[in-house]
Amino acid sequence: MRLSSWWKIEDNVGTSDIILGIGIGVTKNGKASRLSQAVAQKVADLYHQGLAQKVLLVGGFTQANVSEAEAMRRIVAERGIPSKDILLETESKSTLANARLGAELLKQMDIKAVLVVAQEIHARRAIATFKKTLPKHIGLYWSLAHSGYDVVPNQKRLSSEKRFLLWELFWYTYYK
Repeated sequence: MRLSSWWKIEDNVGTSDIILGIGIGVTKNGKASRLSQAVAQKVADLYHQGLAQKVLLVGGFTQANVSEAEAMRRIVAERGIPSKDILLETESKSTLANARLGAELLKQMDIKAVLVVAQEIHARRAIATFKKTLPKHIGLYWSLAHSGYDVVPNQKRLSSEKRFLLWELFWYTYYK
């Protein structure tokens, strides 16, 4: 049994105005980490299923002058999402900042419902953070991206699955 299996939550997918993908690492050469790749692929799959007509990719951790959001944009564009339907938020460097800055953008766009895509190991805390941060009039759905754990250089919290789960548990209890 994987260490993170007890931490997993189930998908709660619904038609939304926008799909929001949360970045979780970028490699030294500016490519999406395996964790971010899985998020981007899930975003593209949900978009092509017709669950939303726009996507917002969030994540400002940067390596080789490429943010998590920009690295994921490459993947969703390669998977057929037109650039006119892709929005980026490249300043946030934490889950709380993802939620706060993402919520501000969603309010400006008059969004009524959002479908958040997060890596399975990160989803429980990410969803709790978005629930606490989003205005109450914005409906919240979620879907989990799945991949093996990926060590992300220059991000201590992502240096091992065990360390990341401890980080998640600590902050989950704070946001819950």
